Amino acid sequence: MPRGTLHPVADGTMIEVLGANRTTTWEPGHPKATFLTLSMATTVDGVLDSARIWREAGLVLPLARSIAATTGDTIIRIERVAFPYSRMLPLRFSTYTYYHEQPDSTWVPSSTLWSTGQ
Repeated sequence: MPRGTLHPVADGTMIEVLGANRTTTWEPGHPKATFLTLSMATTVDGVLDSARIWREAGLVLPLARSIAATTGDTIIRIERVAFPYSRMLPLRFSTYTYYHEQPDSTWVPSSTLWSTGQ
């Protein structure tokens, strides 16, 4: 039964962070990419609730950016993990939001992992 650590974010909301790790991946036709993945327990009930998915990703982004600053990563993947019935069941689904750091040190959403041109 996965349990994370609660972190306060904007407007008094608490986000449960399940963990963070660095991942290296390849995809045909794209170069290798190394990025930080921050996993959180989501309050979204389904993948069609896109407005809430983006809101949650935005709430946890400052925490992910501070971790990325220490690891040197320039791509962040925020994974929202939902347990539709119970954490006691192995059933879960994940939705992902990507951000990348631009040369001027601002972070912007990425539609795909490789939209940064890396």
